Parts: sequence; structure tokens; C-alpha cells
Amino acid sequence: MSTQHRPTGPWHWYVVVGYPIVGLVAVAALALFARRAPPFATTLAAVAAVAGLTSLTGVAYPALYFDCRALRATTHWRPRWRRYVGLGIVLPFLLGGIAGYASGLAVGLLTVLVAVPVAALAVTIAYLVRRNRAVGLDPVGIAPRK
Repeated sequence: MSTQHRPTGPWHWYVVVGYPIVGLVAVAALALFARRAPPFATTLAAVAAVAGLTSLTGVAYPALYFDCRALRATTHWRPRWRRYVGLGIVLPFLLGGIAGYASGLAVGLLTVLVAVPVAALAVTIAYLVRRNRAVGLDPVGIAPRK
């Protein structure tokens, strides 16, 4: 008898589904913390949440790419990963450029830092909604939708 662990789906599916959950839970926890904590602690928590979500974005976009690639190879749906990843990367820098031009470099950089995880959350949620409508949320190759 083998005791090897066998994953129930590809890693990228777990990241694509987990990133919005982690992000929304972090935002909700930050909102609850902000109601009860002093302003300095709230600021530190907000910086930690933004930094954590921004670092997770570095895994979310490659996972989106791999999930799109797997779906294109195994299902009838043909998601275009460039739309999702491109929008998620370009939009924060566009907003940061506009804010930086209007209010200065510091505001522009802060806008980019906050907009990166927000854009990644929006992109992954939009992708998951479209994926659910097209082929369902099951991991690729495990339980195809009928």
C-alpha cells in the first residue's frame, strides 16, 4: 500500500480559486480590525495586507496563464490569458501614472501598490465567473461539466 499523496487537481487551479478567497478574507479582516484598532496599528495592518496580496499576485498571474493553457488543451472554451493578465498588469500602472501626474510621484507609487492586488482580485474573479459559465469550476481533467 502506497502512502504517496496524490493531488486532486493541478496547482494552478488551486491558486486561481484561492487567490480571490484569500484576498477578500484579508480585506474583510482588515475592515474589522480597522473598526477597533488605533490608527497606527490599522496603518501597519493595511501595509502588511497590501504587501502580502501584492506578493501573492506574482503567483496568481502565472497560475491564470497555466489554467488558461490547460483549458484550451482539454475543453471547448478558449480563454485568452493575455486579456486577463494584461489588464491586471497595465491597469494599476495606468492609474498610478495618472495619479502621479496629478498629485506627485509618491501618490502615484502608492496608487500602483494598492491597485496591483485590487486589479488581480478583479481579474481573477472575472476569470472565475467566465470559467464557471463556460466549463464549470472543476479542476481540469478531474470532473468535466456535462
